[in-house]
Amino acid sequence: MKKGKTYARTKFAPEVLRAAVAALRGPNATPGESPKFRHLRVDLARESWDHESEDEFFADYRNQIAGAVYWLEGRDWSFRLQVVGRTRCSRSRRQAEQRSRALMRF
Repeated sequence: MKKGKTYARTKFAPEVLRAAVAALRGPNATPGESPKFRHLRVDLARESWDHESEDEFFADYRNQIAGAVYWLEGRDWSFRLQVVGRTRCSRSRRQAEQRSRALMRF
């Protein structure tokens, strides 16, 4: 199951994004486990940066940006946020019993 939603003129705080990913991963997630796939990109006025860590990404993301991609995927979940004039958020979860709770968070 996959859900997507568009937010006009919205930029979520890093703490909100981290909380959404934690909720999506669920209560049985292994602490400190890295996502299997990660794409962290920030577009500034005249340059773009692809980051290797979430801390680096959020340091740039907190500033004024032209766009951003925050995309993480695990074994049975995925979270993708795109900021390009508007914010587009999509997430998916493969375990049926946790779908509705995790997908409704946003």
